[in-house]
Amino acid sequence: MLARKAFGDTKTSIYAPRGVIGARQNNSFILDLTPAMKRTIPILILIGCFLGAILFLRSLSVASGYDVVKLQNNVIELTKQQEALEVEVATLKSPTRIQKIAQDTLGMVLPNRFVYNSKYTTTERNTKKTQQIVD
Repeated sequence: MLARKAFGDTKTSIYAPRGVIGARQNNSFILDLTPAMKRTIPILILIGCFLGAILFLRSLSVASGYDVVKLQNNVIELTKQQEALEVEVATLKSPTRIQKIAQDTLGMVLPNRFVYNSKYTTTERNTKKTQQIVD
């Protein structure tokens, strides 16, 4: 037995604990954890996943906030354009402008008398000399 210890036993390793034959020692960090550390690692992984999910949802919230602000600015811009177009339509619909175009461009004049027709009667009314239509 002493001879085997002095020259090395082929069945045992100098790194193996006594009484264990053929055992290999792993120098890996993961396998050398204490039982308390083995219990805390899954908890730490869950906490990390939870914090990652919170950060992801927060980034989605911030991105949607930027989109809302962009859409609000777009709505304000379109509202201004709509108001400008409504003013333009009102100026194009003005009776003074229409009368001026009718008289100058088309050569139209207001009649001296109007004929009103209803279901039972037809009446004719004389009118005074026409005046300019005022807004």
